[in-house]
Amino acid sequence: MDAWIIEKQRLAKSMVTGRDLRSVQSLKQKHSILETEIKGGEVMFQSVSEVGLKLTETDHPAKQSVGEKLRTLEAKMQMLKMYTEARRHRLDEALEAHEYFIDVNEADSWMREKMPLVCSDDYGKDSSTAQHLTQRHQALEEEIQAYENDIRKLAVQARSLVSKYQKSQENLNKTKESNKEDSKLTINENQMESRKMKEIEVIEDVIEEKRYPQVKALYKYDAYGMKVTRSEVMILVSKSNNDWWEVKCSSGQQGFIPANYVKEVPPKIVKKKVQKKIKKLVEVSPDENGNTLDKKTKHVSQAKRKSLVDGESIAARQKGLESTYIRLKKLARVRKMYLLDSIKLFTFYRECDEFETWMYSKVRKQNVLCACL
Repeated sequence: MDAWIIEKQRLAKSMVTGRDLRSVQSLKQKHSILETEIKGGEVMFQSVSEVGLKLTETDHPAKQSVGEKLRTLEAKMQMLKMYTEARRHRLDEALEAHEYFIDVNEADSWMREKMPLVCSDDYGKDSSTAQHLTQRHQALEEEIQAYENDIRKLAVQARSLVSKYQKSQENLNKTKESNKEDSKLTINENQMESRKMKEIEVIEDVIEEKRYPQVKALYKYDAYGMKVTRSEVMILVSKSNNDWWEVKCSSGQQGFIPANYVKEVPPKIVKKKVQKKIKKLVEVSPDENGNTLDKKTKHVSQAKRKSLVDGESIAARQKGLESTYIRLKKLARVRKMYLLDSIKLFTFYRECDEFETWMYSKVRKQNVLCACL
């Protein structure tokens, strides 16, 4: 029974929550099986406990050690249930986080598709085409406005995830404290085992060169919230289409600029310290449960946990998404204003042409009358 509890505790303590949605769903299925096994184990524990209690009520010479063993098993069983519940919460949290990031990525892609449309400088060639473009833009603006509900839902989901992450961290600290108590209860049978060498994956800092594509402004540009001086060098974020490229200025300002206003220049090379997994031989010793573990292995597990569900990264992702959406709405309003101005301008030109035609016709009639006289 003791060995069974230790084995199930090892599974329930796992901090691996999956790298993607499918792996999390698979781990949740496995955890459901584990929970079913533990419920069956509780029945077995009750049977063992009843036999042990009967022995402690007799004059059996080992009744004291039996009582201590029962108390130890009961404490371990309680910890096992606590670990199991904590892991279920971790997996639920990871599943929700992965679903959130999938929705956020879809929203981000949708906004990036709409961005070149609201940045277009095509305002028509005459009053008719300008009105047609305005109608199309009105439909786009309504679509953008309707998307606000989705952004709000994602904001609520992000706040919920951040709150859950904070509670999860508190529970994780409690689990660590309980783990220390659990270690005291476990009989270390392999404490004298000699040290062994083991190949493990560890995370270490390495220097890595990263290349950032750059462009240089051929002309001065000041429109749609982007202000660029001539010869200014900027980071090329993406070539959205043949007409518009997304760039990032040294000031941190990011937006779209006509592709024919810039030219590509040699990339910017940045040396950066990054964390990478490498295989390494380390000396390990058995822990109090008889399992060979080392600090670096625990560090890798914690790093995995942090990289998957992080309250700060979720908050930052949501903030960036909302910032992009606000900018999209602002650019849509600006384009609508320019289109309406364009209609007024073309209408003015048409009225001028009509007046000029009318005036020429009157002059010709006057000339004809004068010739007749």
